Amino acid sequence: MTSSGTPPTHESRHAMTSVLHVATTGSDAADGSEAGPFRTINRAAAIAQPGDTIVVHGGEYREWVTPRHGGLSDQRRITYEAAAGEHVVIKGSEPVRGWEPAGGTVWKAVVLNALEPEWEARFEPRSYGFRPGRGCHDAIEAIFAVGKGRSPKRAWVLDADLTAAFDRIDHDRLLGHLHGFPAKGRIARWLAAGVIEDGEFAPSEEGTPQGGVVSPLLMNIALHGMETAAGARYRTAPSHRGWSVPGTPVLIRYADDLVAMCHSRQQAEQVKARLAAWLAPRGLSFNEDKTQIVHLSEGVDFLGFNVRRYPNGKLLIKPSKAAVKRFRARLRTEVRNLYGANSLAVITKLNPILRGWAAYYRTAVSKQVFASIDHTLVWTMLKWGRHRHETKSYRWIVNRYFGRFHPTRQDRWLFGDRETGACLTKLSWTPIRRHQMVNADASPDDPTLAYYWKRRRQRRLPPDTITTAPPPYRPRRPQGLA
Repeated sequence: MTSSGTPPTHESRHAMTSVLHVATTGSDAADGSEAGPFRTINRAAAIAQPGDTIVVHGGEYREWVTPRHGGLSDQRRITYEAAAGEHVVIKGSEPVRGWEPAGGTVWKAVVLNALEPEWEARFEPRSYGFRPGRGCHDAIEAIFAVGKGRSPKRAWVLDADLTAAFDRIDHDRLLGHLHGFPAKGRIARWLAAGVIEDGEFAPSEEGTPQGGVVSPLLMNIALHGMETAAGARYRTAPSHRGWSVPGTPVLIRYADDLVAMCHSRQQAEQVKARLAAWLAPRGLSFNEDKTQIVHLSEGVDFLGFNVRRYPNGKLLIKPSKAAVKRFRARLRTEVRNLYGANSLAVITKLNPILRGWAAYYRTAVSKQVFASIDHTLVWTMLKWGRHRHETKSYRWIVNRYFGRFHPTRQDRWLFGDRETGACLTKLSWTPIRRHQMVNADASPDDPTLAYYWKRRRQRRLPPDTITTAPPPYRPRRPQGLA
């Protein structure tokens, strides 16, 4: 904002620093009222980036200013206090919690695209959370690869969880990892921007802003080195690259959830102590209520799965009891909310939920769980029909809403809509497909692995997109004239 109060052009905005100068001694309103100075500050707040400051030249105002720029109102607020002839520096354009200006989101995406390829080449091999080409199933398969077999060497598990990892990351430690990055100063301003909630400004002295596109990457950068701190070591020979060195623990991390697979309980306790000492300078600590050391025969829950070694010597991974309980409760809640809707609305609402849950757990031993939930869902839909038609019998409800709706399956107890032919998807229809774990040091940004990632993306399709191949074309003999 220039001293005359006129808004700058796009070219001048890019050339400006993070300090915006505003003159409130004059008035740019047509009638000479005090709306001019307020409009001037509103313009400055509208073009300011989160973390910028506004210098107010003169004026005697102490108000909450709500900019109305681009149709957005009550989203960013600034407060200022200035006496005539004084220069006062105030915080400007702080985002309200849960909302972020569009310009800030774009800048964070630009920083993410510049910072992510560099760190993808440096991240540790057993880190799977919020990284391109990696996910929860890779972490589960990594646990299975270490604990499988009749007599696994690493049978003791440190199941750990960090307390409010996003909110307690030390800023100085995090910025120390970004030495030499051009946008380090901008990231520092984002971290220290603070939030406004209920009209009160709260400074952010630690932690990363949640909800931003770059926040997960910053957390991974802050936790980089955890595997080395736990004592994990990997072979460097080309034929055994990424293999664990015998006698060392294996740490598998997904964001702030981690498991360390050790040879003995004593080694697991040593790993916990080393990690606690490593996390303390970074402002982090273990959540003791969720941190435990267990044997694989007792089972451990991780990312919604239960990993357990059974007496027959097999290591089976199933949906955890807590995850199944939550899913059943969600289905009941969704059906109760649809008591006043018709059958087609129920099917439209529940089918995406059922397909998504089945797609997540289709890589584990889930057939029995799928069949059990399908059976429970039939009774849930019977109760829905009873509530919708209170004067009708169960036989009438069954004849009205249940039948063989699927064109190729002979399932009798399918809930469907007779007008359109749509029906509820059964979880047991989902085929079990084992997930192929990503290579330890594979990165989508490596040009030498372009063919590997292309084949990996095309290897398997989601279960709801799998279709049978059309029958081969057979030419028919012409009828009539030869």
